[in-house]
Amino acid sequence: MWNLFRRSLVGKPAMEITGDIWFNVTSFPEEARQAAARHSPLRFDRELAGTVTLINFWDYSSADCMADLSLLHAWWEQYEGPGFLLIGVHTPQYAFAEDPDKVESAVLRLHLDYPVVSDPFYTTWKRYDTKTWPRKLLVDAYGVIRADIRGKGKMDQLEEKLRKLLTQVRSHV
Repeated sequence: MWNLFRRSLVGKPAMEITGDIWFNVTSFPEEARQAAARHSPLRFDRELAGTVTLINFWDYSSADCMADLSLLHAWWEQYEGPGFLLIGVHTPQYAFAEDPDKVESAVLRLHLDYPVVSDPFYTTWKRYDTKTWPRKLLVDAYGVIRADIRGKGKMDQLEEKLRKLLTQVRSHV
């Protein structure tokens, strides 16, 4: 049974990201912004192609998720620009956190200025076979998952991989 929690997606293609409502989509590439407005899935071979993407599965009511948010926000401020996206996928642990107004309030209160999607029906969560909060997936510019971090911590390793991928993608811009 514990293998369910350890099955890594590293080396596998990233799957599309969908959700109910998007917040802060202004930093998206134009095609991704249009897809989010249409409630269409974001695909790594189309709307997110050429972009290193850090996906953070989180819930505003989880202390473990909150522990990593300030560092993720700092990374967003440090690395934001061509070739990088941080996408928060808010998937609620409890029914009260499904309310999109509460999610929006949390996004504003926590000063999350990167794109966040509300995933109250666990669509993206299930697509990535997620079992625990938080979870971070680092996807390269070709849509391949390069890091899969479950739970809090291991942020130094994740940032090192992020820097390498950004160096590669930005050297081609």
